[in-house]
Amino acid sequence: MEPIKFRQFAKTEPCPCGSGKKYRACCFNRKDQELPFEKVPHKKREGAFKNYAYRLDKESKIKECLYPDSEQCEGKIKNAHSLQNNGVLSKISENGHVVILNTDYGKDDLIYDVKDESKNKATTFTGFCDKHDTLVFKDIETKEIDVTSSKQCFLFAYRAFALELHKKKESLKSIQQLFKARPTLSKEIEFIAQYRYTELAINDVFVYKKFFDKALINEDYDMIQSTTFTFDYEISMAACGGVTLTYDIKGNKMNDIHSREEERLKALFFTIIPNNGKSYFIFSWIKNDNDYFKDYIQQLEGLTEEQFKTYVNNFLPSYTENVVVAPSLWSSFTKRQKDAFFKLFTADFETHDNRLKANLLRSTPYDLLINHVREEKVAES
Repeated sequence: MEPIKFRQFAKTEPCPCGSGKKYRACCFNRKDQELPFEKVPHKKREGAFKNYAYRLDKESKIKECLYPDSEQCEGKIKNAHSLQNNGVLSKISENGHVVILNTDYGKDDLIYDVKDESKNKATTFTGFCDKHDTLVFKDIETKEIDVTSSKQCFLFAYRAFALELHKKKESLKSIQQLFKARPTLSKEIEFIAQYRYTELAINDVFVYKKFFDKALINEDYDMIQSTTFTFDYEISMAACGGVTLTYDIKGNKMNDIHSREEERLKALFFTIIPNNGKSYFIFSWIKNDNDYFKDYIQQLEGLTEEQFKTYVNNFLPSYTENVVVAPSLWSSFTKRQKDAFFKLFTADFETHDNRLKANLLRSTPYDLLINHVREEKVAES
């Protein structure tokens, strides 16, 4: 197998802009065009750049149904919730709104912050048609949550996987849009590497898609293995996603996310939700990876309740942006607490902070795992 080229694009390979042409016949010799925001006077350029960036982001959106048999699709591609609107987001929302993590475009760099969002829009992605979003997830949308049910655990993992697949496909399209706008970037090592790593990530998730598609069609829900934890109260946040752990709980190296090999990275799927007076923590992986996750799961199951809370408080900002928090809980955090949260959230973007993930049992000044909504309502009454 020919090694992946991280320093250049071959002239004979498909152009990274996604045109379908060969690189040599497309972006290889193209020159950059003046972009709309560059035509604006310097004083107004920041706003013009934001508008351009938002437009580019919008053009990178993908609408498709991820169900394995698309011929059975019916209805429009809908804004499907990765976390249930009724029964989960409704527990967290206040005046119909929740707090979500938000990335914005600053003058010189990205800005990481939060924003209020309608619970009807929060955590949505255009990954299923109306028919399949309703039918596939019926058991976790309309029935009581039962973490002993292999089907329910499978569906929670499948939904988290679908979200990650959708995000990675949009990420690739975003990079393609960038090359289309700035062809000369296709000769810059930094952007070539970003494209290659995204390609590898896409390859990984498509391997997982084959696993999930086969299990879904054959109703082989035991393809997914899970370990679950339950609190006897409702927390004021929720989260889900699929992640590649870089370290286990003891700080031992796991996935090398910077590897240039084509070997599949091993994904862990998780769902954290409040429901019906309890809070559920579901961690799942495919059965083929039992040996790989054996030590990690033993470590996770061996934690005391306080250690588990500490781990989750570190785990969430370290590995996912798909976190929803009650507005009153977030506003109760001090600047120091919020800064500590965002230090973990941005660790992947700061090379010297990567080792932060090696110790997720350090105490955090913030606590995401409390019921702040109920406490607020009791105080008001």
